[in-house]
Amino acid sequence: VGCAIGGKFMSETQIEMIRQYEPVLAFDADAGFKKDAGLQALIEVGRSLLEKGFPKINYVRPPKAFKDWNKLLVEKNAKTIYDYIKHYEKPFTSFTPTILLSQNI
Repeated sequence: VGCAIGGKFMSETQIEMIRQYEPVLAFDADAGFKKDAGLQALIEVGRSLLEKGFPKINYVRPPKAFKDWNKLLVEKNAKTIYDYIKHYEKPFTSFTPTILLSQNI
């Protein structure tokens, strides 16, 4: 099951709608003016879900050759994306933001 939230924040309604699932956060890696907007969204939403008591949250970043998932879909296919996510997804914990930010410097 997938869902698009259209930004870097989730409303209380959206959070409750996905509560029964184990979310995998998969934001684009489009670079903003000074920072990676997808990375910031990943951190904000991940922290929010942790604060709301989600027991298991995973995340995955797109391959470096593809700044967004749609480009990967167009150039490859849906199975490639599925396989990539299953192989590269990692747990999102309270330490994840610090780790991601230190890697993104």
